[in-house]
Amino acid sequence: MRLVKELTWDIYEPHPDGAELFQRIREQGKLQEFENYLVECCSEDDGETVSEIDVDDILRFEEDDVVNALGLYMFDDDDDDDDDDDDDDEAPLRKLDQSVFDDPNCPPSATCAAVDSDGGAYWYTCDPSDVCACEYAWGADAARYIGEYDASDWRNSKIVREKKDV
Repeated sequence: MRLVKELTWDIYEPHPDGAELFQRIREQGKLQEFENYLVECCSEDDGETVSEIDVDDILRFEEDDVVNALGLYMFDDDDDDDDDDDDDDEAPLRKLDQSVFDDPNCPPSATCAAVDSDGGAYWYTCDPSDVCACEYAWGADAARYIGEYDASDWRNSKIVREKKDV
């Protein structure tokens, strides 16, 4: 394998978005395996050279594939402990319920509400049957942001506005 500009791992500076992954590869002694992986990935192109841009793109956009192919672990035990401590300080997010429709910012025409996988909740003004769960979020037109809510069961979070007796 020949890296463009006679690049070696000792002098390679990864793009900032791929730097953490490259550091993990280096720390875990997987540089030779990574080099073999690059040859495999790039052999479909011209089979002879791998540019710095190729390496950067793979580190930035194919992280899951690299982690799986090299058998990398991605988190130190020490980091996990620190994260657990931070979680204790945060109040738990509340579950989406009918009270969101009582919010003064709720559009009068809101028919339903739902929480996406990242915790963002939205009111929808379209027919509730048009609000469908996609891969990571609910899909529908006419959405308006509510706030952050518990996303632990986001695929079952859609609630239809109950009609109130007048």
